[in-house]
Amino acid sequence: MLLRVVLALLACLPLVAPPPPSGRIGTFDRTRLLNAWYSSPAWNQVLKAKTAERDAARAAGDRRHVKSIEHWARNQQKLAQRQLAGKAKIDNILTALQPAFTQLVRQGRVAAIVEHAPAGAATVDVTPQLLDYLRPAPLRSPSRPPPPSARNMPNR
Repeated sequence: MLLRVVLALLACLPLVAPPPPSGRIGTFDRTRLLNAWYSSPAWNQVLKAKTAERDAARAAGDRRHVKSIEHWARNQQKLAQRQLAGKAKIDNILTALQPAFTQLVRQGRVAAIVEHAPAGAATVDVTPQLLDYLRPAPLRSPSRPPPPSARNMPNR
């Protein structure tokens, strides 16, 4: 009897979770996003392309172009430092993340994604989804195995 009641109740439940209420605003953790961007494969591709461009210009003897690329690199470093300090906009990163924003909105998870939601707005943190999109590389790979634990060390 109890089994029939449980099965009847389960039959009434929807098979798919209802979509989130429209109007929820997606927000993100700026610092985590910055760290992920500057360690991401996408940013590394930009750097590799600029390095190759600089090397080609150097091989061709085009000192003016080499200087312009080195100037670009210095400006990018300064921009990253200012962004991490909260003193510069992150428009370059938001532009790169536009496909991820569009995908999250199309999936119905949020109505929009902003850095700072208006007071009182219903918000949802989309930082994990944005980090997944960037797939940041590990900060460093271990160069040697971890030290043995204390229980594996010989008694003295």
